[in-house]
Amino acid sequence: MSASHENHTPEARVPAPPQPAAPEAPAPPPAPSVPGTPVAPSAPAAPRPARPKSSTAEEPPPFDAPEAPPAPEAPAPPEIRHP
Repeated sequence: MSASHENHTPEARVPAPPQPAAPEAPAPPPAPSVPGTPVAPSAPAAPRPARPKSSTAEEPPPFDAPEAPPAPEAPAPPEIRHP
């Protein structure tokens, strides 16, 4: 009976990883929605280059990159100019 229970444990862990991949699928659908607009593919490409630029500003976290550009500009210069 114990063996049967162990078989269920691994099966429940397998469906867990595929779940987080679902949120990545809904992202591509918006692109095909506007096949007649060549501007759609250009929009998603713009936010990508902004990520590496923020990384140079001492921002290793990519999640804070898009919403961090205005933050590092204030606390960084005032502290460096004081000394």
